[in-house]
Amino acid sequence: KDKKTNTHTTTSTSRAQGFKSENKGEATNEIIETSSKEETEEEYRLRVYGTSNVTALGPAPRRRHSSRDRDSTRGVRLSTEASAATNVTTASMRNLSRRLSRNLSRRRSSIVESLPDSPQGWVTLVTTAASAVLAYELRLQKSLTSPPNVFCQDTPYNTRLRRMLSTPADRGILSRKIQPSLLVGTRGRLASIAAYAVPHWNEDGLNMDDCSSHHLPTSDDGADSTPTSSSTKLLFREVMHMGSDGAEIAIDWEVPPEPITSSHDPYRSPNQRRNDVLYGPISRPVVIILHGINNDASFGYIRSLMKACTDRGWIAAGFNFRGCGGVPLKTPRGYTGSFTGDLRTVVNNVVGRMVNEHVPLFVVGNSLGANLITKYLGEEGRCGTLPPNVAGGISLGNPLQIHSGN
Repeated sequence: KDKKTNTHTTTSTSRAQGFKSENKGEATNEIIETSSKEETEEEYRLRVYGTSNVTALGPAPRRRHSSRDRDSTRGVRLSTEASAATNVTTASMRNLSRRLSRNLSRRRSSIVESLPDSPQGWVTLVTTAASAVLAYELRLQKSLTSPPNVFCQDTPYNTRLRRMLSTPADRGILSRKIQPSLLVGTRGRLASIAAYAVPHWNEDGLNMDDCSSHHLPTSDDGADSTPTSSSTKLLFREVMHMGSDGAEIAIDWEVPPEPITSSHDPYRSPNQRRNDVLYGPISRPVVIILHGINNDASFGYIRSLMKACTDRGWIAAGFNFRGCGGVPLKTPRGYTGSFTGDLRTVVNNVVGRMVNEHVPLFVVGNSLGANLITKYLGEEGRCGTLPPNVAGGISLGNPLQIHSGN
């Protein structure tokens, strides 16, 4: 090119307008002539791709979006949807709260208007409500009052036993109707809570869980000697040592009040009554009650059973398994559903304190304890070593299938 010639070439490529070239110089090796008219689509394909057939070219290439673009687009869409959902939820909750507030205001005003405005009206309202509650409780008590359901094998011995326990019909153990108390007895949970709420203190103001046979006062320690003490129940704890391995078993005793028939009956102090149980002689029937697994003698159903026994003049003993009732486990062996050694030792100790062999002793077991007393009575009865004072046992909720695997 000639340097003296001022040449200016502008080339622009476009699908819509094609190439335009403008040459203002004189000497150029290449001149691109462009038409002033607009280039068509077919001409553009023919010039660029060599063919004007659309099918031969295939689909137009799509732009590939990166994962970052897709994630950002999805995040924007999700955030927009979440914001819209939050706005809708907030608006619906606000409308719901407004409606509830209006409804409560209307009901409050209607209730206030319906309340009596005189003392006589209030008395009538309270009396009517109490009568309705009492009527409901009486109907509930009547529906729950019934004799116990008895299931047994059809054998001659069970037939005679059932006939004996069902006579007379209105007072037999298996035939009389069991009537729960109002308000508390008609509701199982409330009855259990009430049993826990019963004070469990002895006459000296000490918690019976803190008393043991090692530091109980004796008759020489100057215990309370007021005549009213014999008319109350005596609660205390004894800790027995098992001779086989030195384990400690806690026995929670509940002794009924002393019967006073005349002014000539000798008064017995609480220490004397306590020593009679700890060292003998015991002249009243004794009921040993065993709890279930993961329980102890302080549970409500055990206290209820002990109270039922002492209300009838019997001595109740709540048996705590090894490591239960606040007494630490000091031996490798714990309690199981099959080890009857501790029960055997306790029964033999209590029988040794009785005044003679005609004073009865009963064992009552619940759940796991029921299996223990059943196994104990079977073992002693089979070997002929059952103490003569043991008059019988009661198995409550005994598991029928026990296996070490389950």
